[in-house]
Amino acid sequence: MSACSQAGWAKRASLARAKRAATRGSRRERRLGSGRARAVCLCAAMIVLVSPGCAPPAASGPPPATAESEQLAGLRQRLELAERRATTAEQQRDEQSSIASRAEYELAVVEKERDNANELLEQLRADLDRTADHLRTFSTQKKELAIAVTQLEARLAETERMEAENKERAQVLRDLAVELSDAVRSAAVDLTVIGGTPVLRLLTGVTDGQLDAASSAALAKTAKIMSTRPRVFEIRSKDDAVAEAVAAALRAAGVDESRIRRMGEPETGAIVDIALERQAPPAAAGKG
Repeated sequence: MSACSQAGWAKRASLARAKRAATRGSRRERRLGSGRARAVCLCAAMIVLVSPGCAPPAASGPPPATAESEQLAGLRQRLELAERRATTAEQQRDEQSSIASRAEYELAVVEKERDNANELLEQLRADLDRTADHLRTFSTQKKELAIAVTQLEARLAETERMEAENKERAQVLRDLAVELSDAVRSAAVDLTVIGGTPVLRLLTGVTDGQLDAASSAALAKTAKIMSTRPRVFEIRSKDDAVAEAVAAALRAAGVDESRIRRMGEPETGAIVDIALERQAPPAAAGKG
């Protein structure tokens, strides 16, 4: 290759490189310019979003710096207002939290008092149940004691009655033994006790339904002894004539007819038994 050809080729290569560099520079400038434009648009949009309703400044408006200052001042005012509202809301929330805490405390106190009252009520119920059990036991024991006392009083009264009867019977037998001692020794009569009742037996002295003098005298003495004692004469004989003779002798000795009874046959081989049965009181006799 000649020197001229080489120089021409080098010149063409330098021009191509310069052209490419110029092309790349213009492309970079266009990209930078479009980026600046986008940044300016973004800032304007942000201002519009922050301050809605604000009209774009007219050509005759204040400088851009003054508008931004006013916007910043408005933003500060709104921020301060929001902070005051937030502070007020926090205070109200704290007050409500304090009120809720007091209400919870008071509720806990009320529940505690209610639990204490329920516990006291249960204790009172238990005490009442125990008292009721004690009262029922006491009532049962009282009834049992009353029954026992009544029975004891009845037994005591019966014992006293029997003691009085035994004493009175002993006196009757003693008086009869003294008054009829001669007749007993002569075996004309006999004194015995049958079923707790004194019995005068006529062994002899009855002929054809008539009583001899000894038997009549024994009956007269017996009637005299029984005149002040509440006893009746129960005549027991197989012979009606003999029974009638004994009743007549008693009436002659002053014995009232209401105190003379005929009760069938004697229990032994005696001619006649005269049981000196104790007379029941009028009330008891009426019940019988």
